[in-house]
Amino acid sequence: FEANLRTLVNASRAAGRIPILCTPPVLPVNGIMTSECVVRLADATARIRAVASSMGVPLVDQSNWCFTVAQMVDPYHPVPAKMHALNMDLGAKLRQVVNTVTP
Repeated sequence: FEANLRTLVNASRAAGRIPILCTPPVLPVNGIMTSECVVRLADATARIRAVASSMGVPLVDQSNWCFTVAQMVDPYHPVPAKMHALNMDLGAKLRQVVNTVTP
């Protein structure tokens, strides 16, 4: 996973693009998201952070978003109000990153 992220970052830069990495929000354990999946997601989040840090890639960290089962429409998607709030937060964070990397 980490090697693939590094390859993507390098390919983006080689194409003259500015890569931005993003961590996923924390999803609750439910019928599909098992404890093992949550642990793997946490590991992936740590690896995304490590790649961003070591390669100087802007990072949008969404791990502060944590949903309960009651806030989910299905195993992967929050209810509309929470999804809207998550998207607004993501947009604000992306604007901050874009403003720091564009001339």
